[in-house]
Amino acid sequence: MGISGLLQKITALPLAAKVISLIAAAVVLGTATAAIMLSGGGNNEPTDSGGVLPSEYTSELTALAHTSEATAVSSVPESSAAVSSVLNSSVTPSRSAVQSSSTAAPTKAAVKPTAAPTVAPKASATAAPEQTEPAFMKDIGKTLAVLRKEHPKGVYSFAGEINAMAECFGENSAKYSYYFLSRQSPPSLEEMAVKYGDKLKCAGFVTTVGVLFPQTTDGMTLEDFFAKLNVSEYEYGTYGPVTGWITFNYNGRSVKLGTFESEDRYTNYKPTTKMKSSYPVIICEDSLVSANQKIHSGS
Repeated sequence: MGISGLLQKITALPLAAKVISLIAAAVVLGTATAAIMLSGGGNNEPTDSGGVLPSEYTSELTALAHTSEATAVSSVPESSAAVSSVLNSSVTPSRSAVQSSSTAAPTKAAVKPTAAPTVAPKASATAAPEQTEPAFMKDIGKTLAVLRKEHPKGVYSFAGEINAMAECFGENSAKYSYYFLSRQSPPSLEEMAVKYGDKLKCAGFVTTVGVLFPQTTDGMTLEDFFAKLNVSEYEYGTYGPVTGWITFNYNGRSVKLGTFESEDRYTNYKPTTKMKSSYPVIICEDSLVSANQKIHSGS
């Protein structure tokens, strides 16, 4: 809207409102135009758009400029709403205001830094995995009399040992037998059971490598096998009665592992570098074996 339209709206206002509107217009339109409007200048006053102020409005501006200040001030409250309406609908923003708003730099949202992902530490390649003992290992220390009650179908048997016979008791369907002692002469475990059944204690087990150490796979090297058990020292017998036997300690117990599957090892045995899950093994607590051997010797 130009100056003409603005003045038409201002003219329609009450007197006090006209004065306030003219003052506001002076601020918006600039110093030169305001001075002419308030001083009653000639007929060729410049407008905000570079034109000429029409002569029919100059007399109105002059009269308004000399209106009593008291009358204007006393009338302000009742005319304030009308003034606000005119200014809000008619006044065009100054070029400086438009330029300021158009050149303002856009506000960028703060970028929250992304936290670095947590990387779990790698396990040592040489660390041995935690071993879990078979459930039957808890029976070590039970007396022969108790085991006979728990296994009414159990039978007596023996297994090959280093230069001896390993005396055992257990069920034929089980994958392990209870081991008590090794002997080279009578009496047998069965002959001792009636008299010493409550004194002879299970000292360990006779089973296979795959049952005692489930992590064993056929064909794995001896080095890998012992690394999994975290065993650094072992003895491999290659002559006489110990031929084919590997002995070592595991979790405080003695282990005898036979790297053969038949008794012809004395003539046809060849040392192996590979492990089989079917190899026989005896694991025991030496103190219990010694106690049973004493009973056997005194019987």
